[in-house]
Amino acid sequence: AQYFLLFLCGCIFGKITRDTIVDEAFCVAREKITEVGAYTPHHVIRAVLKQLGNPEDAYAKVHITGTNGKGSYISPHITSIRERMQVNNKLISREDFVRVYDLTMKAYQEIGGMEKYPNFGFYGKTIVMAFLYFKLQKCDFAIIEVGIGGSKDHTNVFINDVAVITNVGLDHIGSLGNTKEDIAFQKSGVIKEGKPVVVGFDLPIEIIEDVCEALESPLHMVRPDNINNFTFDEYNAKIAKKVISLLQPNFPKINDKDVEEGVKAKQPCRKEKVPLEQVKRMFPNNKKLPEAIYMDVGHNPHAIHKVFQEVKNEFPQAKIRSIVSFSIGHEMIDNLKIFLENSVAVHLSTGKHPRLASIEELEEYAYECFMNAKEEETLGEAISGQGAAFTLNQALVASQASPQQEVLFIGGTFFFMSEIRKSLGYFEDPDPDMTARVYELEPLLKALDLEGEVNYWEVLNNARFKVIKTPKVEEIVGKERMKKLKDDMITDLQQIYLLY
Repeated sequence: AQYFLLFLCGCIFGKITRDTIVDEAFCVAREKITEVGAYTPHHVIRAVLKQLGNPEDAYAKVHITGTNGKGSYISPHITSIRERMQVNNKLISREDFVRVYDLTMKAYQEIGGMEKYPNFGFYGKTIVMAFLYFKLQKCDFAIIEVGIGGSKDHTNVFINDVAVITNVGLDHIGSLGNTKEDIAFQKSGVIKEGKPVVVGFDLPIEIIEDVCEALESPLHMVRPDNINNFTFDEYNAKIAKKVISLLQPNFPKINDKDVEEGVKAKQPCRKEKVPLEQVKRMFPNNKKLPEAIYMDVGHNPHAIHKVFQEVKNEFPQAKIRSIVSFSIGHEMIDNLKIFLENSVAVHLSTGKHPRLASIEELEEYAYECFMNAKEEETLGEAISGQGAAFTLNQALVASQASPQQEVLFIGGTFFFMSEIRKSLGYFEDPDPDMTARVYELEPLLKALDLEGEVNYWEVLNNARFKVIKTPKVEEIVGKERMKKLKDDMITDLQQIYLLY
């Protein structure tokens, strides 16, 4: 809901470029907004899929969940919304994105549109689009990653051929439960009657076994070759091979060479190693760079600790310097402590995304880590930075001055990576107009030259929203739509006073 208003707010305020306005709109709005903006009930998604002829039935499907998991429908994206739909490791083209969006919205209107199904939001749209795109691409099978949990997730609207639960940790506690058992039960929602299930070793197996027994679903457990010494990549590859073995009877053309090649595929910012030649071009005055630079989006203690362990095994003689930014609400103190315990120094950073903690908040958490540290614990230095570009330069300068060889580890959250990647020389198109299309902002693009009275209101400490007052809003979005947006903003956020 806020996206309409935020976008229009920028339009009225001055003549700014379209991309700037769209980018600003999404930077100052939260990911979870009103029901109209984000949440889509399962029955709405299924109704649109049915109108499209159930494209998800045209190929085999692997549904994957876990505290640390991967898929070919990926959420959230790092830089571009097109990352959410990939075929053979290639992002959906801009042309195909527009095509499947238009077909999805046409089907939505045919079944009654907003009048009958008002809650067809961002996640619902992108999931339907992905299912349709995979059919149009004549995919043999698709890997669908849940957004959060399993049972209630937007992706849980189909019968899979194989379900995968990689592991279960204490993440998204407020949404999924307070114990591993609670979270495992939520994730077990991807298990379907009679369909095989592949699970990792680090989870409450009794919960999964009970669900599999009730649904008569064959259970396959995968363990690392060495429980005390394995990497995420090796273990994920082993899980992937098991899944492929279950699919292989229906795909006899898949051979061992294909499997070995396939498991090499990696998503960005999953212990991604940055090419140092690329960094040299961005920072030509730096005479000495770290021995290696890694980016990883792990945002729970287990994932962060595992990456540190792997980096230390790879570079046993090097010290680790870190840059961190955290998403509000993600166990920031526990996560930050792991960075401090494993780093010679931790540079605190933030960015444009509204879900990122501020430098002041990170400083408070660092202070708490030091105050609560036990006498025998050794913590690295906490250094306050600013935005991504400033903090990256700060860390590289400090690393250059260090007499020791260092490795730079950048992590903490998805929502920081787009900015840090740009600073590291990854010139990736964020496709703001594609995002605007899914959020139904296109009608507002005409408002670039709109003039009128604008009132800005700062609301509470961390809301970071701007609200406008102008009769022209209603003309653009429609009276009924405007009323719905207004009501939802007030009811669901309880942070915005919309003076209209």
